[in-house]
Amino acid sequence: MALLSSNPLVLTLTSSNPSSAVKQSSSTTAASSTAPTANSTKGSSTSSSATAVPTSEFYSGCPAVNGDANTPMNAEASNSTYQINGTVLSYRIFCNTNFADYRANINPGVRDMQILYNIPTLNDCITECTSYNYALSTVEAPPWQLLCSGVGYASAEASSSDMVSCYLKSGLTNSATNLILPGSVGEVDSAVLQWPGVS
Repeated sequence: MALLSSNPLVLTLTSSNPSSAVKQSSSTTAASSTAPTANSTKGSSTSSSATAVPTSEFYSGCPAVNGDANTPMNAEASNSTYQINGTVLSYRIFCNTNFADYRANINPGVRDMQILYNIPTLNDCITECTSYNYALSTVEAPPWQLLCSGVGYASAEASSSDMVSCYLKSGLTNSATNLILPGSVGEVDSAVLQWPGVS
């Protein structure tokens, strides 16, 4: 099964993770040489760049992290949490879940904003979404509708590009519909930004 995707780049930014790059066209590949992993306790996790890199090209931690909170840490700010207007950016993880965008006719408000390739972990994918939001907040106080509200993290077998893919999404909520079908090939895991007043 392939994820549906588009790439209407609205904001160009540099990642807070200096070892990864943002994909801006279909012929460019993002790469990461270090992979933050989660310091996990059931119900929450934080990203830290001081731990070992998983040996797999695709690593999400699923199914063990299903339902956990993931709160990326900002290495450039003494490993404090990313915040926008006092709201800590934290994401709920949904294992084996593909919140496809509007073109699948099931989640009309969800849009794929950007696709990043060869991101080695779900935590890295979430950190890219968080970095996008943080960069946007330095220009203005963004409303939820403009934020990266979640990600889809797809193994090469499940991606339309045959590469590990990180889909940055807007309009994604916890109540979006999952598109994973029985017999699907590969793995897709997702994370949704937990924003006040949005469910």
